[in-house]
Amino acid sequence: MNILFIILLGVLVNQDNSPLNTFKWKNRILIIQQQEEFFQTMKTKVKELKDRDMIIIHIQDDHLYSFPQSLNLDSKEVTNYFGFEKNNSYVILIGKDGGIKLNKASTSCNEIFDLIDSMPMRQSEMRKKSGK
Repeated sequence: MNILFIILLGVLVNQDNSPLNTFKWKNRILIIQQQEEFFQTMKTKVKELKDRDMIIIHIQDDHLYSFPQSLNLDSKEVTNYFGFEKNNSYVILIGKDGGIKLNKASTSCNEIFDLIDSMPMRQSEMRKKSGK
């Protein structure tokens, strides 16, 4: 019975049609719609982003930009999946588990990093890096 439940759970998880599924369990994704200035500010936080395994996706006027790596994603697919309205501002943080951890109209770099650092998975990563 337990094996059947585990198999069924695995099938259900893999059926998620998120355009970001390839990053699940590897990266935390920060999606920013509009808010060019916030995107540019986050891009200056290279060490913090790398340390937290983060990728930033910025959607501005139907164009998708990403940092620190270039991603082959369609802006309309991402906006449709998350239900973004075209001219509204959004900041969404997606955890490594694929769950939405933050969904706000605006935020700060510190709020994002503090939220991530408070998560159990991140706490475990920090302990492993410090050798404890």
